[in-house]
Amino acid sequence: MAQRGVPKIGVMGQGWRGPRRFPRQRAARLRVELKGGKVLEHFQPHRVGDPDLPLSDEQLDAKFNELAIPVIGEAGAARLLASLWSLEREGDLAFASNLRG
Repeated sequence: MAQRGVPKIGVMGQGWRGPRRFPRQRAARLRVELKGGKVLEHFQPHRVGDPDLPLSDEQLDAKFNELAIPVIGEAGAARLLASLWSLEREGDLAFASNLRG
């Protein structure tokens, strides 16, 4: 019965100048009008991961693993991630030559 709600959903860009700031600012505004008339609104001026809202170390690890594991496997991704976090001590990227695990 999810289709019942579909006609009640719309995307409107009226009165908001966010896209004109693109790509300098990649903002989003959300407005939801509920059945009882209550309105919920949220403005997100920056995407998570932008310089103004950087990823935490945990978020960066999760994003890295999401992208790396399908390519170099779980063991390779774990080794590379550990090496990247210690790159200042490693001195170069020679460790990355044998990652497939």
